[in-house]
Amino acid sequence: MRTAGTEIQAGDIKSIDANGAKSMTVLSKTGDVLLEIEAAEEAQRDLWLTALNEVLLHNFKVMGEDGVVRGQPRNMKERAEKELYFQRRQKDIELKRKSTEAKKAKFMKEAGGLKYTALHMAGRANTAAGVSDEEAGGGGGGDGPS
Repeated sequence: MRTAGTEIQAGDIKSIDANGAKSMTVLSKTGDVLLEIEAAEEAQRDLWLTALNEVLLHNFKVMGEDGVVRGQPRNMKERAEKELYFQRRQKDIELKRKSTEAKKAKFMKEAGGLKYTALHMAGRANTAAGVSDEEAGGGGGGDGPS
């Protein structure tokens, strides 16, 4: 076991496990006990255990077994390629959005917009209120063109 004031690197940790009702143990990759912690209550221990395991999990995702950081560009060329990829991707997304908007506008123009939907809804609202189509100034109740 290490003495007080010694730092424990996340890469040195194999696991963090509950040990008893209120304590937990931090084990090294070789199986040695790096740290034993006892909380005042079981709920507090569970909170610490969850948080420390999340940190440990994140460290394993970012850093590989060989200690090399993953997912980060290694040099300027990789950074430039990554930036270029995302610029192209953003441009493709924008083109697709514009194409979709153009198709929607064409459909709305050909279909006459929402005119008949609005007439039908107005007719239903008037019927529910007990007003006839003639009194409301409607022309047929929204059943089609009038």
